[in-house]
Amino acid sequence: MTSDTASQIAYLARALKAPALRDSAERLAERARADGWTHQEYLAACLDAEVATRSAHGAANRTRAAGFPARKTIEDFDFDHQRSVKRDHVEGLRCGVGCGGLVPGPTDSRQRSPGHADSAADPGRTGRNAGQRHRAGPRRQ
Repeated sequence: MTSDTASQIAYLARALKAPALRDSAERLAERARADGWTHQEYLAACLDAEVATRSAHGAANRTRAAGFPARKTIEDFDFDHQRSVKRDHVEGLRCGVGCGGLVPGPTDSRQRSPGHADSAADPGRTGRNAGQRHRAGPRRQ
């Protein structure tokens, strides 16, 4: 890649806010020349590198923004300290490869299924008292 082309790619990657594209363009260009890639294959590889980087950073940013004190995995859990939790049971709940050891499930222990009595109380209500039913008569004092 010539220096003019490299500087143009660097400028365009900055303008598009695509740092992974800037970092991987030259390396992928050398590989594309060596392997005889088409222009479309080269472009797809560059875009794939950018998307993969954004996905990884996006997940890390969302975790950080959620305010979790630290990232925890099943491997970090002390089964000796919490004896009521059985290792075999937790290992059976584990999701597939590549999920980072996180156990899938609802994020809020108060979440209700659509058929639950609280969710049928008043579907138009939101906020703190969304699940409460309306009283039939005046309040007693």
